[in-house]
Amino acid sequence: MGCDPKFLFSDPPFLANLAIWGLLAIAVLYQVPVHFIEMIT
Repeated sequence: MGCDPKFLFSDPPFLANLAIWGLLAIAVLYQVPVHFIEMIT
């Protein structure tokens, strides 16, 4: 049931989700103003 891990980073929806998650995590950690977060969501 396993899959080759090289396909993980060639999946565009996964990469988009990873980028959005990373940006939001940074925004929360560094207390970015709310209006910037509202612009991207």
